[in-house]
Amino acid sequence: MQHSHMREGTSQHPRNRASVPLPLGAALLPVLFLAACGENSGNDDSGASGDRNGAGNPGQEEQEEAEPRAYTPEWPADTWVRQDPAVGERFNEDDAGGEPEYRPYAGVTAGDGRVYYWGGGHKTHDGNDIDAYDIRDNEWVQLTEEEDWTDVDDWDHLTAQEKQDIKDSNNAGWEVDLLSPRGRPVTKHSYAQMAWWPGHGYCLLKQRLWCYDPAMGDSDGAWQDLAEDPFPFDNTGQIAIWNLTYDPGLDTVVTVAGSGHNERAWAFDAQTGTWRTVVTAGSTGDAYTEVHSAYNPESGWHIVFAQNRWQRMNFGTGEVKEMAQLRHNGERVGASFSIEWAPELGKALVAKRLDGQLRMWTYDPRANAWSEFELAGDGPMNAHAKWDTLARDPETGVYVFLAKEDENAEEGETPETWTFWLSK
Repeated sequence: MQHSHMREGTSQHPRNRASVPLPLGAALLPVLFLAACGENSGNDDSGASGDRNGAGNPGQEEQEEAEPRAYTPEWPADTWVRQDPAVGERFNEDDAGGEPEYRPYAGVTAGDGRVYYWGGGHKTHDGNDIDAYDIRDNEWVQLTEEEDWTDVDDWDHLTAQEKQDIKDSNNAGWEVDLLSPRGRPVTKHSYAQMAWWPGHGYCLLKQRLWCYDPAMGDSDGAWQDLAEDPFPFDNTGQIAIWNLTYDPGLDTVVTVAGSGHNERAWAFDAQTGTWRTVVTAGSTGDAYTEVHSAYNPESGWHIVFAQNRWQRMNFGTGEVKEMAQLRHNGERVGASFSIEWAPELGKALVAKRLDGQLRMWTYDPRANAWSEFELAGDGPMNAHAKWDTLARDPETGVYVFLAKEDENAEEGETPETWTFWLSK
């Protein structure tokens, strides 16, 4: 096994110059808890406080003891580390360097010790291959061979009009429900529309629900087409207004969609191959926002950003509750960003670039409050953090962040692979 490499970042975070991990114990003021399925039901519209690094709350119920770590990285906890990944297996011989080609408008998800990267279209990456970062081996591998949509004129299974539709969709940013010669989805903007579904693998919701089994590599049958999407509206022109997430309580994937429509969530039934509505909420009338969410395993609720507002949703009961809105300098912080649940903190963790600087916050669902959050080390200060490019792998407990300053980089450019892990 190859050990992880560490190298200094190319840009310094002005707040992150510490040479040792920052403490994780500053205290928030006590709050009154309102019990509702383990979540506070208050409607506090306050923004981020001045607390740092996972502020606790006196008098709260004790968190359950975390399970022992299955993997302890060799670098310090609570610290940004820029990795220097090795070059793993590649199908495309012309790929250079240890990191994958950058994919604008594409997020990441993690499972089984890896972070998975798919998508692109419109701006740069033309292929539908899946790249994966192996955390323990510190290497990027290419799991499937690339089928490049720019070769569409040679795809004999399509009509002339279908070939033109693919060209138009990739040039303009919208999408069509057409497949590659091997019957796989063609590269598209994927935003936060992917999730790791235990037992099914890497799942993607773009026109249809697809799941890819990494154990099958590039063999036929590795991609499974499970169902059409459930949306009652034309999503070709509104390609960002839903997400995909996994709900352990339901043991299935769920999508939340809204923005200009009545906000809803649907759960997929693997037995019947159909979707069922699990949440129905009102509409704010916002025409276009991305959808992001994080699952709180302590309560079974999801922390959801949709229609330019934060809400809490329980997909098992159908309940929706208001919550504090994230603010920075008095202004609401909206899409696009990255979000993960941090079990070490018992909070959701959000990253977004504001005023030219990458910033992080945590949301405490029991206190219904936001706090600023910092890591030690010289982090990826200028990274944009759009489209959910932060993922926490549940097997190793490592957070992987794909950093890029220019959200619309030139073809062939690569992101930087940054990691951290959190002490309890």
